[in-house]
Amino acid sequence: MTTPNDEFLTILLQHLRYVKSADEISSMIALRDYGLDSKEAVDLLMDLEDEFGVAFPDELLTDETFKTAQSLWRALGIAKGGVSA
Repeated sequence: MTTPNDEFLTILLQHLRYVKSADEISSMIALRDYGLDSKEAVDLLMDLEDEFGVAFPDELLTDETFKTAQSLWRALGIAKGGVSA
């Protein structure tokens, strides 16, 4: 899971108030800079879990996981049973 897929980006976009298009999302820019706050992070987490049929383990519920689109995508891969980061 190296490049975020369309489903992931669509869900992410719904929670970033300063972004209009998935094309604007850089994998390395802080999601907070795009408008993700703590409430939106919880909503985003629930939406990702529902869409991908996973449960994020407690050890992934950190600020680092929600730092960038890439770190969140990597955590989703771990939650899906992929290799650890």
